[in-house]
Amino acid sequence: MIVKMSNTKILAHEGDDVKLMCEAIGFPKPTIVWRYNWRCLPDPARMTSRDVSTTCKNVVSELTIKNFQAGDDALYTCEALGGTDRHLSQPVEVRFTK
Repeated sequence: MIVKMSNTKILAHEGDDVKLMCEAIGFPKPTIVWRYNWRCLPDPARMTSRDVSTTCKNVVSELTIKNFQAGDDALYTCEALGGTDRHLSQPVEVRFTK
């Protein structure tokens, strides 16, 4: 299975909407779960994901962090699950900036 992230570092201002993209390729088609510092997303009301593209072997998922806040800065990863395989992407560092 191959898992790719769109960025490695993002600087965000308070109130920004931040978008991260992840692509996972494998068979069976992977399911993507987003992680915040290798744990579950802390605020599912503001941190939402959706599949933006799928084929029989790949999926592209987008994570949107609405109204970015200082406590949202972290390492974000996507975890691809397919059959008995699971793989983590390289982390994307999302940092708060003024």
